[in-house]
Amino acid sequence: MEDGVLNSMFSFSNCSHTEKVSLKNGMYKIYISKENYQTVIKEITISENEKKIDLNINLESIKSIEEVTLSGVKKRFIKSEADKITILVDGNNILSNGSTYEALTKIPGVIVTPNGYIAQNGKISAIYIDGEPSSISGEDLNNYLNSLPANSIDKIELIYSPGAKYSANVSGGIINIITKSKNTRGINGSINTINTVNHNYKNATSLQLNGKYDAISWQFLAGYYYNEGDQKIDVKSIYNLQNSTPILNQETKNLFLYRGSYARTGLKYTFKDKSSINLNYNFWINGHNPSSSMNIFSEDYIPAINNLSLSNTHTENSSNELILKYKQNLDSIGNNFQLTAYGQIFNSEYFGNTQQLGFTNLYSINQSDKKVQNYYVKNDWEFKIKKFDLSMYLGGRYGDFQAERLGKYNLNNPDSLIFENTNFNSEIPFNYNEKNLAAYVSFNKKIKKFELSGGLRMEYYDIRSKSNPNEYTVKTNYIKFFPNLNAFYRINSDINLSLNYSKKINQPNYNDLDPNINNFNNSYFQTVGNPFLNPELVDNYQAKLSAFDYAYLSYGYSFEKSKNLTIIENDGVNLQSIQTLKSFDNVKTYSLNLGLPLPFALFTKGISFLKNGNINPDKVSFLFANVGYNKTVFNNSFILVPSNKATWNFYGYSQIVLPKNFKFNVYYSYMSKGVYNIYDIRKPVQSLELTLSNKFFNNSFNCIFSVQNALNNSGLNAILYNQNLTTLYNRVDEKRMYRLSLTYTFGKYKTAKNDSVDISTETKSVDSNKSIGK
Repeated sequence: MEDGVLNSMFSFSNCSHTEKVSLKNGMYKIYISKENYQTVIKEITISENEKKIDLNINLESIKSIEEVTLSGVKKRFIKSEADKITILVDGNNILSNGSTYEALTKIPGVIVTPNGYIAQNGKISAIYIDGEPSSISGEDLNNYLNSLPANSIDKIELIYSPGAKYSANVSGGIINIITKSKNTRGINGSINTINTVNHNYKNATSLQLNGKYDAISWQFLAGYYYNEGDQKIDVKSIYNLQNSTPILNQETKNLFLYRGSYARTGLKYTFKDKSSINLNYNFWINGHNPSSSMNIFSEDYIPAINNLSLSNTHTENSSNELILKYKQNLDSIGNNFQLTAYGQIFNSEYFGNTQQLGFTNLYSINQSDKKVQNYYVKNDWEFKIKKFDLSMYLGGRYGDFQAERLGKYNLNNPDSLIFENTNFNSEIPFNYNEKNLAAYVSFNKKIKKFELSGGLRMEYYDIRSKSNPNEYTVKTNYIKFFPNLNAFYRINSDINLSLNYSKKINQPNYNDLDPNINNFNNSYFQTVGNPFLNPELVDNYQAKLSAFDYAYLSYGYSFEKSKNLTIIENDGVNLQSIQTLKSFDNVKTYSLNLGLPLPFALFTKGISFLKNGNINPDKVSFLFANVGYNKTVFNNSFILVPSNKATWNFYGYSQIVLPKNFKFNVYYSYMSKGVYNIYDIRKPVQSLELTLSNKFFNNSFNCIFSVQNALNNSGLNAILYNQNLTTLYNRVDEKRMYRLSLTYTFGKYKTAKNDSVDISTETKSVDSNKSIGK
């Protein structure tokens, strides 16, 4: 040793390494490790007499072990944290069978709303994929999630109190779907096909591949879906006109045909210091071909109406996304920096025609072309201060979102030749631009049994929309601050308490602002946007007590200074109704949820079964029940609903482990009568699914057979109250369906830390369909 510097030589496999390290006198341990070799530990002494230390080490290779089973290790499928709950899907037989959409709806506290959206604790949630907002919404998102096999999902996070690093535009919380990214040398993956039949046919087929070679790892996920469906809707509209109360009945049979394909790709290069660069390209394309046949007839109206309306539409959508991420590790304790650049182009072409046949025949055509461009750049910094057991996050984002749509119309024309010679006599141009600048700071601190986290996010918005080429309909810009605070107290190893508060905003989707006709059914009913909607400002509060990860009791309260809801308007003069959205002030929402697990072994082994600490839900028979209470209170409820009667939700699933590794699962959900948002539900909404599954050939082949809508009664029966109009709505969905799902998995799966390919996007939804029954 010279000048306090140790000269050390390491030699193995004809390689050598020299390192100079400043050391004080004393005892030291040297750890020598290499991939695929046994780690060697050597003790050395540094003193005045020992100037130089030479180590000659022979490393022994590690023998390959295909599979290791550890007994006595508790496998946790649920993890509770200050601001979220994480549910493991990989290896969870209950959730990994079927599609991702079905996995979501089987999670306690997650429900499908009457208009088809996914909600947790009674509030519509934003769907994220791999940590970023989904770029698709409405029917496109539901079809995509139904085509994505659940066995391609690693875990699902229910983020009921999103922190400052997330967009403030998530008032109902976030459901984050994290896909698998398991890479070993060579290739591994899975092939999945889901086939569903009744009098219709549905198919979803997908391929997932993962690979790694030295510093390069990659992922490829592609799929195709074909979806036939039908629906019957009866609508009775009771009008309150100036001198009469006529009734208009619409009996509709809808046929749906959806086709789509998608690909999500990722390429990652990891540098020697474990910094990395990711390049992701995502693509999807789909086509919709719905048609409808509607009988229209009046009561107490002169002259009497008796018409037949026939409609056909065709939509083609395509989206291209490109994402570049660079992550730089600043040190070895977790400090890092990430830079993200994103771009998306979305295109949509729509054409529809309607024949209204009766005493006077009327013909209508409408066409719209839409283009969306979405770009953003953001940076994120993460710092670990170990001395204070503190984590801090800093970040900033700038985004530019532009949408334009041109609607062309020729409506209620008595000449059928417009079907052959496409001539439009009116058009509505719509342009929307949103610039957003955001900055945030947040922290996470542990103090003994407490975990505290909080943050503050600043959002600057510059929003401009117009339907008149010469002037803006809406032009506004403002700055708002959004705080959040989470407190988590671990009472003991099995029981914890969490308290949460957050302020959020929901910007109206540009589709909801677009005054173009989104859906033209006939001369009596159509759907349009409202360019004067207000942003929704929300204060969320929640308290939750959890025990053994599976049992919980939670209470939530939300106050929305402004809330946008679907209404059906009538001018009090004409026999015509328009579905649109309207802003309402000071809306309060209350929710209560109770979840209780009941392993059947309690009846055979007693309470000692719970005390052994080694319960794997995938290996035992059990029943899990969840009871939810949701109530929405409007200041002007006399316009929307006659009462603020709450809805009760019951959710239960059961697993029975059968001989020969077969498993039988039952999933049941129930929503009582009551008021959900503006829907006065008149008949309980129920769903029952039965599933039988097994794995073969060393678990590489998974076979699942299930019966969906086993009770043959899915749908919605509700009343909507609006000024001058009361609407009785009854929807009957598809009859009982039978499904067979087959999955083949190949290759070796081994998760490499910090080696996942991040297939993610941060986007604004490019499409949204908010109509009754969707």
